[in-house]
Amino acid sequence: MPIRSRDTKPVRQPFGYAFLKTCSHGTSALPSLNQNLCANGRPAGSTSHGSSNRQRRITSSTTQKIVRQGAWVEQTGFATSTDLEHWKRFRGNPVLPIGESGAFDEHFAFDPCVLKHEDAWVMFYYGLCSDGHARAGVAFSDDLTHWRKSEEVLIDVGSAGGIDSRYAHKPGIITRGDSLYHFYCAVAPAKDKQLGNIEQNEVRGISLATN
Repeated sequence: MPIRSRDTKPVRQPFGYAFLKTCSHGTSALPSLNQNLCANGRPAGSTSHGSSNRQRRITSSTTQKIVRQGAWVEQTGFATSTDLEHWKRFRGNPVLPIGESGAFDEHFAFDPCVLKHEDAWVMFYYGLCSDGHARAGVAFSDDLTHWRKSEEVLIDVGSAGGIDSRYAHKPGIITRGDSLYHFYCAVAPAKDKQLGNIEQNEVRGISLATN
């Protein structure tokens, strides 16, 4: 089920960045988007980022987190930068809002992975529904600011007993040849609640879907 809270105030989460000189040694930096509110009065935190050669700037996706009627809501926006240190939030955030009541993304429209295909942009994301399941969706844009959601769920949860029977979410997409490789976090209820000294109620792992 969606996360619930008694706190009706927005949750503020700054974020920074890190860069690598090698695959094992990195350097962190101070938060590059602080706790200041977005243009529409909602806070933002980062989920992923990508670059746009056409616009010659770095685009970072952000996630707006608010508490509405006791339910935790997360929506996707973006900020831009020319140096990775100074960021400007898009005044039209969220560019990918939650769906209508009953939609697969009625509580979360979150965790985007944006790729370019020919002259269009494709955003893979996941949605959380009031049935307690998270599913993968996709949206399309010509300009990175106006997005059209697909009416179909891209990856649904698996059947009972499957490795992704609870969540199929948090996409990571790469291309190889003519195929897309869609890595996602698969979550299922734990059959064995006790793992040594650790109590667990779910099992998580990385799964793969291809086109």
